[in-house]
Amino acid sequence: MHTQDDDVWWADADGIPTHQHPREFAALLTLYTQLCPQRVLEIGSWHGGTLKQWITHAPRGACVVSVDTGMAHPDLWHGWAHTAGVHLTCLMGRSQEAQITDAARSYGPYDFVFIDGDHTYAAVKADWENYRTMMTPGGVMAFHDILAHPRYPDNQVRRVWDEIVARGHMTRDLIENPSFSWGGLGLVTRGAR
Repeated sequence: MHTQDDDVWWADADGIPTHQHPREFAALLTLYTQLCPQRVLEIGSWHGGTLKQWITHAPRGACVVSVDTGMAHPDLWHGWAHTAGVHLTCLMGRSQEAQITDAARSYGPYDFVFIDGDHTYAAVKADWENYRTMMTPGGVMAFHDILAHPRYPDNQVRRVWDEIVARGHMTRDLIENPSFSWGGLGLVTRGAR
């Protein structure tokens, strides 16, 4: 485990950090493993910490798609995929761009989608609207940073999350500690209202 701003965050046995709270991410990874997803989409891969977990915990032959504005370590990522027997596709660009959305759609539908890209209201709302239709029935979309962050007012994930919950979608929160200044995971399961 590593610390940032006095909060503990999760890293795997190789020390690859995820910037996720330990119990939150452990619960999400358990759910992910139980879901046994054949097609996975991650919006916002940053340095690849969560991406590595989706790759290494996916069943052999699965397809994992990463969307980010920059690929920090694509050779390392493809090495993880090769070792795991998983097909990895990296799409470079903003997740809200039509060509990126169309490219991502061509690899779907997805059993699991992880949203952790641009945290502004417009971007998170667009990711929800664009990618929720690419989920399989029973598929799960997870949002990171659903807790309001007092030091980062541009983090508007909570606002979108509150709208999703208010519309009656099947949702679940994974929050390690509500008093933390960042984090929180929100899960939406497709197919129920």
